[in-house]
Amino acid sequence: MFLIFTTLSCGQKNSPKGVADKFLFRYFIELNQRGALELATGLARQKLQKEIELTQSVRMQPDLDLNAQKPFIDYKLVNTQQRDGTSATLYYDVSIETKAGGHQKREAVI
Repeated sequence: MFLIFTTLSCGQKNSPKGVADKFLFRYFIELNQRGALELATGLARQKLQKEIELTQSVRMQPDLDLNAQKPFIDYKLVNTQQRDGTSATLYYDVSIETKAGGHQKREAVI
């Protein structure tokens, strides 16, 4: 997963790490694609819009319980490359454990 974000304000919550953490929380923990979309720009935004479009019919099902199917997801910042005062590339290790006992490791580059 490679995502690009823009931060316009100063402060911890609007720092590159703050925005990246907020995106990951909305996307992985809350399963809130539209909320994550508010933080994405460029190609990342386009890919997320396409994902929302492709999953819309499933999300509209009246008996859908996302929390019942949701895997346990944890993410940890492992590296940061500062590009300038307001932007950086952040590397996260993402661990996913399914309800069926499967385990996957991914890298998120934001």
